[in-house]
Amino acid sequence: TESNEGRSRDFPVICGEVDAGHSVTVFDCVFKSSTILGGRESSIRIEYVYGDSWFGGRAFASKSDVAFKEVTFGINNLNWWVGDQVFEHRYEDIHNVTIFVDAAAVFKLFEDEYVEAVIQHEPVVESTNAGKLSPGFTDYIRVCIRSKVGVLPFYGDARSFEYYIYRLYQFLVLLVGINPYIYDIRGYGGDFRSGCYQFRVRRDVQLDKIDKKYDTAAVLLPRSVLGDVDYVAIIEKYFQIYNEISTGLTDLAAFSTRTIGYARNILPEAIYNFEGIEDALYKEENEQALRPALNAENQRILDSIMRVCNNSQKEFLANRFKPRGATLKWKLQLVMDKLSAAFPYVVNREDALASFLVRARNGFSHRGDGSFDDRYLYVGLVEFMNLLTVAMVLSECGVPIERLSACFNRDGGAGAGPKFNIERCFPL
Repeated sequence: TESNEGRSRDFPVICGEVDAGHSVTVFDCVFKSSTILGGRESSIRIEYVYGDSWFGGRAFASKSDVAFKEVTFGINNLNWWVGDQVFEHRYEDIHNVTIFVDAAAVFKLFEDEYVEAVIQHEPVVESTNAGKLSPGFTDYIRVCIRSKVGVLPFYGDARSFEYYIYRLYQFLVLLVGINPYIYDIRGYGGDFRSGCYQFRVRRDVQLDKIDKKYDTAAVLLPRSVLGDVDYVAIIEKYFQIYNEISTGLTDLAAFSTRTIGYARNILPEAIYNFEGIEDALYKEENEQALRPALNAENQRILDSIMRVCNNSQKEFLANRFKPRGATLKWKLQLVMDKLSAAFPYVVNREDALASFLVRARNGFSHRGDGSFDDRYLYVGLVEFMNLLTVAMVLSECGVPIERLSACFNRDGGAGAGPKFNIERCFPL
């Protein structure tokens, strides 16, 4: 019994070393299972799962010890959004090729009293064969967050690197749009030394699974089309509204990273996500739907009836006439009035589309008897609801509507699929 209890213990932190001499720290280690292995000499294999791990020049006694002056991380496909060309070459002959590397360009994302965040280039010379006779260059696009107040803790709900990393990441997810998962978080310059520590991200990235044909044309809101907007001011506004819609933004990121498929529940969940974010962003406008739609004459009639009613009858009438809240149709119309330039193919189709979405949401989620024979329309509506939600968030952060429209409605843009299916299924 005593040994079983020992094997089942959870560990908040485990420290060790690997063969290469690097220290390893594992946090939040939880017992998973134990297996008795047979044979002449039986042994026991114990398995654990854990949250984060760090590799570097020293181990950490606790999460509160993890602190740095600078943290960098990568986002898959961010290079296609940035669109910078840092390599140039001059070809004279087969034996004389000159390559110029200009990685000085730094793209500023965000700044407050504690940190400054930029997108920077990190070109690396790499050999393409074992003899190092064919050098190559790879440019690693990294987001860099630098502390302005000395060492900052990595973990924490505020004033920590973790706080800034995931807010900036989820904003950039809205721009990149296709499989923008985060990877390879590294910290530099803590109190102890200026060594490098790598934060383990729980995702397996296999090179043969990455779409190598991906390019700028597939980016949702490419920088080259979005234009020279004030990203610092936009992201500052995004930080202000983040706490109110953090769950909704997480759901948008899940759709962008394709960690969910097009199952029956995806459309109603996309609709509910839109409704929840709309509730937070348009509180004042939604209050209009909470007012009873009675004109002066009808209100006079209601008041005269109430005067002759007993308490029970008054309570019944008050309940019948009390505000019911903003409906999905009302919310869609409100948002479309603001964003119609980004979704021109929905103009004059709002009522039919809203009625269809209400039936689809209720049929799939509330009653569980929804049917969707047109799978192409289903995919188109899922993509439309997510595009509409992304546009709603970015518009409220200060991205001009005409810039959103230019991105969504360009040749091969993200609006092509929803446009085709909505026009096909909701003819004017």
